[in-house]
Amino acid sequence: MSYYEPAQAPYIPSAQPSGPPVSPVTPAPPAAPRRTGAILGALVAGIAIGAAATAGGFLFLADDDQPTAASAAPATMQFGGALQACEAGNGSYPGAQITDSGKTLILSTSSSQGISVQKLGCVLGKLGAPASVLQHVDTTRALDGQQTDTWPGVSARWTYHPDAGLQMTITKA
Repeated sequence: MSYYEPAQAPYIPSAQPSGPPVSPVTPAPPAAPRRTGAILGALVAGIAIGAAATAGGFLFLADDDQPTAASAAPATMQFGGALQACEAGNGSYPGAQITDSGKTLILSTSSSQGISVQKLGCVLGKLGAPASVLQHVDTTRALDGQQTDTWPGVSARWTYHPDAGLQMTITKA
């Protein structure tokens, strides 16, 4: 007889759960390829459209009495005639002043005494400003500082600030 008897293994119940059998886990189908390029493109386009709409709308679709760049009169039109045609005053209005013996037109879209953005667009159209100039004006931001552009016979300088509006000086060459 031996003084040492091996211990019996403890009883461990079956590892199988009691109840209905569980089906094996099936792997998820592979994920669809990501279309980050298309999403990024749509996001950029949306931001660009929103920015253009917010910027003020110097470019507008033609109304019967508001010309587009394609139907604009020649740049030789007198400043007074452009202001009168667009109902933007007679040249002595605070938001639209003719100075320097008719060679300079000063326009302002400030909220207190300025002309409307629509009238500014009309005046630029009557003076023959091409679409490229209208787009340049329309996309000017406050942090861009003073901007300049020209078209035949005319040069323009302007600044824009959300609180002060657009201040533009147009000079005949």
